[in-house]
Amino acid sequence: MVSPEHKRRAVTSILKLGLCSLRRACHYLGLSRSSYLYTPKARRDYELQLVDRIKELSKNNPTYGYRFVTELLARDGWRVNRKKVQRIRRSEGLRGHQTKKKSRRRGGSTTEPRSAAAPNDVWSWDFIFDTTEDGQTIKILSIVDEFSRFCIDLNVNRKISSSKVLEALDLAC
Repeated sequence: MVSPEHKRRAVTSILKLGLCSLRRACHYLGLSRSSYLYTPKARRDYELQLVDRIKELSKNNPTYGYRFVTELLARDGWRVNRKKVQRIRRSEGLRGHQTKKKSRRRGGSTTEPRSAAAPNDVWSWDFIFDTTEDGQTIKILSIVDEFSRFCIDLNVNRKISSSKVLEALDLAC
């Protein structure tokens, strides 16, 4: 999608080259002549003061968004729409900084926290899933000693039932 400004530039370059008339150039590029001849109005003092005030409020309160800035402007006596404040803040590159809340842990551990003090003191076991080249799933049961980080057993199979897990733990013991 081409903006009217780009179309205006294209019409101007066509007119400089003398390829066709203004009417035809505008017709070919899909731009009305009134849009080509339009001169944008300069910002009024009121708008410039509003932009400066929004910048000042956003600088003093970096966590405030456009809604709260609109509320502060209303308290100061400005009659302005929240959408206009949002548009001005977006055009000026102002954005409220959001503070992330620290996520709380939900629930506690079911066992007492222990750390391994010697080899064979604490073992950990975990399932790892992977896929083969033909797309089938394989499961890997790994049993690791937490103190020495030694892999005690590695059981790889397509299906590992609970009886096979108990059998692997018995063999490791």
